[in-house]
Amino acid sequence: MGDRAIPKLSFSHHIKVLREAGLIRFERHGVEMRNHSRCGQIEARFPGLLASILSAYALVAREPSAG
Repeated sequence: MGDRAIPKLSFSHHIKVLREAGLIRFERHGVEMRNHSRCGQIEARFPGLLASILSAYALVAREPSAG
C-alpha cells in the first residue's frame, strides 16, 4: 500500500472481499478483530500464485498513470 491512504469504508470492503474469498481469516479478541493472511495455505495449494500476483502489481504500480 505504500504511503497512500485508503478511506476506512474502502478498506473495510476490501477486507470483506478478501475474507469471503478465503484469502484472509479473522479472529475476535475482545472487541478487536484481527485479520491474518492465509499465505502459507494458499502457497501450499497454488505454488507461485501469490508471487505472480504481487509481481504483476509491482509492474502496474511502476507504470506512469494513463490519464
